[in-house]
Amino acid sequence: MGLFETGRQRLLGTLLAGALSLGVTGCAKRYVMIQTGMFPRPMLFEDALEWTRQASSVVQTMHDFEAAEETSYGSIGTLEGLHKLVPENEDGLVLLTRAWAGIAFAFMDDAREDALDHKDEQLAAYHEARAREAFKRSKFFGTELVNLRATGFKEAQKNASTLKAWLTENYTSKGRAEELLWLAFSIVGRVAFDLDNPETVSELWMGIELAEHSLRLDETYEFGTGHTMIAAAQAGLQDYTGSKKHFDRALELSGGNVLTAHVTMAQRYYCPKRDKKTYFELLNHVIEAKDPNPEQRLSNTIAKRRARRYLGNKYWQEDCAFEG
Repeated sequence: MGLFETGRQRLLGTLLAGALSLGVTGCAKRYVMIQTGMFPRPMLFEDALEWTRQASSVVQTMHDFEAAEETSYGSIGTLEGLHKLVPENEDGLVLLTRAWAGIAFAFMDDAREDALDHKDEQLAAYHEARAREAFKRSKFFGTELVNLRATGFKEAQKNASTLKAWLTENYTSKGRAEELLWLAFSIVGRVAFDLDNPETVSELWMGIELAEHSLRLDETYEFGTGHTMIAAAQAGLQDYTGSKKHFDRALELSGGNVLTAHVTMAQRYYCPKRDKKTYFELLNHVIEAKDPNPEQRLSNTIAKRRARRYLGNKYWQEDCAFEG
């Protein structure tokens, strides 16, 4: 059991889905029209991206899965267009790294799982390919941003020691934890959807190293999301001691109110350990939770959606080899 061997269960990380949708017109050379109430307001492209980044967290307060999905898909073309016009804008690169990784995890993987629920392997393969390419695109934008910060990123990727040294020298600000975490997620997420490609799998160590440095900068970002990501990867590598430590820290930082950590722990930790009792307890806890964190309502809605799926269809428990 683990991260590398199953096509049924994919790495469950966390989500920050997309950005707000914007209405774009060609009224001026470097302006975008933002629809605010009844009247459009002109903004510089850079200002539009900054405004969108500041406001993007509102998507996480949404309870409706389908509405969030439409919002996220609706925004991505606008973000791509604005990035084309101001390619070195930091806000645009962060938004695109987050959005493509979030869409892959939240919506493309959900479509894949739904197809498997209905025993449509061809459709599942289609959505798996979509998610793989979305994570790849997320990595592209995340790498572009890192290369704007400092030179030598590619050369630093010789091994974990050289990368850690490079990150320690060039990433010292707490505010940079966000971009490193989403770049890490793009790498780890792509590995989960491209297990037959040795070149992709060989980058897993880099994703983990980026996530660990993100935690060194700010482990509280997104309520300990980085800990959940590393915990899942370590469980896949059968380092259950290290995995449990990170899961426990993620739950501590979130106060247990970010339900993705519970679902991930059930699937990545208690499933391979064949602990049926705790597996079911965690998933039932997720389903029964009311609205534990309004700031993470969308993530929790997705966690509930997956918990119901994993409990309702024994297909998702086959690799757990539960007895009785």
